[in-house]
This record gives sequence, structure tokens and C-alpha cells, in this order.
Amino acid sequence: MTTQSKISVIIPVYNASEHLAECLESLLKQTYADFEVICINDGSTDNSSEILNYYQNKDKRIRVFNQENKGTAKAREQGIKNALGEWVVYVDADDYVSVDYLQKLYCHAQKEKSDAVFCYYYEDIEGKLKKHKKKIKNIKISKFGKFPYATGACKIIKKDFFNKVIFASNCCFGEDSSISLQIALQKPKISILPEYLYFYRRHLGSVVLQRNNLFRQIPSLLRGYAAVENFCMEQNIFIPSLKKYLRDKMSVHITELILEASR
Repeated sequence: MTTQSKISVIIPVYNASEHLAECLESLLKQTYADFEVICINDGSTDNSSEILNYYQNKDKRIRVFNQENKGTAKAREQGIKNALGEWVVYVDADDYVSVDYLQKLYCHAQKEKSDAVFCYYYEDIEGKLKKHKKKIKNIKISKFGKFPYATGACKIIKKDFFNKVIFASNCCFGEDSSISLQIALQKPKISILPEYLYFYRRHLGSVVLQRNNLFRQIPSLLRGYAAVENFCMEQNIFIPSLKKYLRDKMSVHITELILEASR
């Protein structure tokens, strides 16, 4: 990169060869051109490396970094360290975005003078699109106030807000919740763009696979919430009501995982 991009799009990649090309193509078709794509190859064992090398040679805006498998959170941390942009956007390697995704998020941030912008997304379930109906709402914590909170990749955030974030090791599930909460607790000005611009690919795994995943998901989730607690202690904002909120949220999240696997 010879000039600094406005936006850094960070993509953690782990064995994502099936949909990785479609993800990257959706970014290269963007109506907004002042961006870079940072792909963190997190120890993939399939042919993701070959696909990444092809696109890195195809377009100079794409940069690839390789590391041993450390989980999605650490891959995102590595992306932040190498990001040149003023703004950060996450995209998952098996998802894709609308052609005006970056333009609309960035322009809305400029218009509203926001530090972060959230949008809505479609679920792509085996090629069938369905609007995700859960709306972004304010959460309220006693003595701390209200702030909008949403997980998922469909947002743009000023890079400066990642400086204090603690990225959990070996965290490949629940990392969005961990990172998003730490950013939200810094009280950025957040605005909502009520448009569906992101396409989240939902895989329909077997019940057996879901049950087996519990052995990975729950420890990963616990590490993510531990990172939030460490962040709160470092920032000296660990008031009792906030601690209770985090523990309650973690409990609900684990219960949802168990119920999903038991269906």
C-alpha cells in the first residue's frame, strides 16, 4: 500500500476455501474504493492459502498474513495491528456483502458524526435469504447508563476504539460478543443504519455436530467473557451492576447453546 486507506476490512480465515472467493469478490466490487482488505490466514489446512495468494496478486488492496491457529479473536487482533485505515470493518470469510456496503456505512458515519455504525443482515440458509429480524436495542446497566449493543460483523468502527480491547486467546466462538462489549463500554457514539447490507451464511449442521461443538464453544465463550472482565478491571469500570450483567449474559448464552444442541 502506497497510501493510507480510509477503511481496513479484516477477514480471519480458517479452512474457508468453499466460500472465500465469493467473499473477496463481493469486496472487490465495492462502489467505495478507498479500502484495504487484510486477510489473516489462521493456520488453514485446506486450500485457503492458494486462494488468498491468488487474490493478493490480483488486487494490491488485498494483504495476506499467515499465523499458526490461534482462534478468530487473535486473528482479528493481528488484523488490527496491521491495519492502515482510520476505520475497521470485519467480514467473516464465508459471508459476503452488498456492493454498496462500505460506502453506505462510511457515509452514514460521516453524516451522523458517529464513532461506529451498525446495519442489519440477511441470513443465507442454503441459498435462501431471510432477513434477520432481531433489532439492535439499547441495553441499560444501573449506574452506567444506556448504550446500543450488537454483535456480528455488520458494522464499521473507528480504529482507535480497538486500542484498549483485550483479545482472548483460543477464542473462536463468542469473540464478537467479547470485542463488541469492550468497545461499547468505551461509550462511542453509535448510530444505526436500518438497511440490510450484509449476508451471513448460516450452515445447517447435524445435531451430533452441534453437541460435539459444545465442548469447544462453551470454553471459548468463557474465555471471551473473561477478556471482558479483564478489560473492565484494567479500565477501572467494574461496578457491581456491570459484573452482574456480564455474568447473566454469559449464563443466557450458554443456556442457548445447550438448548440448541439438544433439539
